[in-house]
Amino acid sequence: MKYDYMSRFHALISVQNGKVFIREVEARNGVFLNYSQDRLGVIPREIFEGDDLSFGVKLEGDGELEIPVTLGIFTLKAK
Repeated sequence: MKYDYMSRFHALISVQNGKVFIREVEARNGVFLNYSQDRLGVIPREIFEGDDLSFGVKLEGDGELEIPVTLGIFTLKAK
């Protein structure tokens, strides 16, 4: 898939002691959780089953989000 506003190394998802964490790596346009307009940032944040992660959303200069056709939304699911 090609996402117009997603970096090659956009986010890192890790599992530690059975918990799932995500953080931005080289995300110029950010990673967003559950449709919030606040970026996740580089500090690992725990995510839970049912959380929606948005990648490839373009950030405008004033903090507004532009939702392109190539937006990617991924939902964390259990086994």
